[in-house]
Amino acid sequence: MVQPCVAIIEEQVAIVESSMSIDTYKQYADAFADRIRQWRKEWKQDTILYKVEDRVFIYPQKDYIDHDETMDEIIRVL
Repeated sequence: MVQPCVAIIEEQVAIVESSMSIDTYKQYADAFADRIRQWRKEWKQDTILYKVEDRVFIYPQKDYIDHDETMDEIIRVL
């Protein structure tokens, strides 16, 4: 008989919030993507999840998650 396994994963999280116009976002999109990559390395994270205008993204793209091919290594998940 297989016994169920219960595991709870706990880790500290950081929530970073900002507000800007769409034009400002487009102007700094490359710098923003670079910062996401930098935070991932600094924080030693497998992935980074973020939202832009109610769209949710994960960096880097993972094979086990469906993604939009046009987003390259950054994927939209919702």
